[in-house]
Amino acid sequence: GAVSEGAAPAGSAAKAGEPHIASFTGLQPNTEYDVYCATAGGVISNRLSFSTSGFWTRPIQSGPPTATSFAVRIAPRLSERVRCAAAPKSDTAPAATAVLEGAGAPAAQPGTASKDLNFTFARLTVATTYQLYCATAGGVLSEPLEF
Repeated sequence: GAVSEGAAPAGSAAKAGEPHIASFTGLQPNTEYDVYCATAGGVISNRLSFSTSGFWTRPIQSGPPTATSFAVRIAPRLSERVRCAAAPKSDTAPAATAVLEGAGAPAAQPGTASKDLNFTFARLTVATTYQLYCATAGGVLSEPLEF
């Protein structure tokens, strides 16, 4: 059934030693969830945390930088379009929509869930500190990477 805070699918029988599959529907995009399972005898499982979008990690440097270029990789949680953009360091994070529009950024890439995407930034200004952000088509902005 549909899941909302504090709700769960109906209970079902499981056999000892065999995996049990529980399906959750009605999840909201861009949301973090914690899942627990329990037995009729009152034993509760460890927490399983997941997100319905976003990234597995922040952007990570993926190769040696040069004076004017920098390469990064990032893995989206879902199969959705991703774009990364770098700009001189600022105290204000850009909106995800601005990163997706990507003025001067490498082209957006179709992301595959849990698979690294690679982006290379060229023609950077020497001796400039940059902040790099990635964004998903679902509107999730990554943590920044400063270089």
